[in-house]
Amino acid sequence: MKIRTDYVTNSSSSSFIVGFKSEDNIEKQLYDSMMNYNSRYDTVLNDIKNERNRLTKEQALESFREEIEFDVEWAIERKYQRQFGFDWLENSENKKKVKAEISEKIAKLCDKFKDEIKDYEFLAEVEYSDHCDGDLEHEIMPYLDCTLKSFSHH
Repeated sequence: MKIRTDYVTNSSSSSFIVGFKSEDNIEKQLYDSMMNYNSRYDTVLNDIKNERNRLTKEQALESFREEIEFDVEWAIERKYQRQFGFDWLENSENKKKVKAEISEKIAKLCDKFKDEIKDYEFLAEVEYSDHCDGDLEHEIMPYLDCTLKSFSHH
């Protein structure tokens, strides 16, 4: 789970893990991908190249894991609640079964993501909100060639 340590507003946001095969090719690849959004190119380029947003492969994998954990847990618990009712999850053996299934699913998704990023030299995570970057959050970043994963925080 991600814990926010900075100022939190009512504004919702999305984060994006982006990747480039070569650090030398970031500007060209991003420019080609953003041809219809030239006015936002400098913002995105600066955010991606900001050292605070850069990720190692291990950091990208950890960020991915943190982002998917809640959704996987919720989906699996919900499946069993629908099938057997809410009380079913109160049993300790059932809890163990569910925790094992959650761990297995997270591990599989992480392995898949690890394989997806193996050929990327440059990774970064950027975040945009409805408050001031709604077009970046909803219309631009999800569709860029360099966007590997999107996570909604709504």
